[in-house]
Amino acid sequence: MSEPRLPPYREAPPPAALADCIRRVWRYQADVHQASTTRVLPDGCVDLIWNGTRLFVAGPDQQAVVAELAPGARLTGLRLAPGVAHRLLGTSMHALADQRIDADAVLDRRGGELQQCLTDGADPVPTLLAAFASIAVTPDPQMAWLFAQLSGTRPMRLPALAQTLGISARSCSCRLQG
Repeated sequence: MSEPRLPPYREAPPPAALADCIRRVWRYQADVHQASTTRVLPDGCVDLIWNGTRLFVAGPDQQAVVAELAPGARLTGLRLAPGVAHRLLGTSMHALADQRIDADAVLDRRGGELQQCLTDGADPVPTLLAAFASIAVTPDPQMAWLFAQLSGTRPMRLPALAQTLGISARSCSCRLQG
């Protein structure tokens, strides 16, 4: 009898102490017998990803992306909470849109050190979480509030949201789109 296979993509909530900065911890295991492709659908999120050889930031995608994976490839990622990536990386989300950027380019020395730990064989999940915890970044309160309004069980309607923000509904719509 063979062992049950785990699904290729698994995600879990972050530790409670990091829940305001990290939405999900995830892993992806490609088929071990053959190279494969997987479609990554746009979700507006920014992820810090270790692919076994490279630590990189995946910016918010505006369209589906096809990822080519070697046999047995393993990806480990932290999906950042809204309002965190800008503060952590010090760059606009426009600059990261549809990009895959080496972590050391946006995290400076810390990115290089983290890359080296992972290259040396450290377990990716606890290593990434510990590194993130040591950075002490907090979400932008306005962005956190905005996304909470949009993702609640009863999301605020655009006119009410615009009025609360003190801008026109058209301006609000434009800002949410880009």
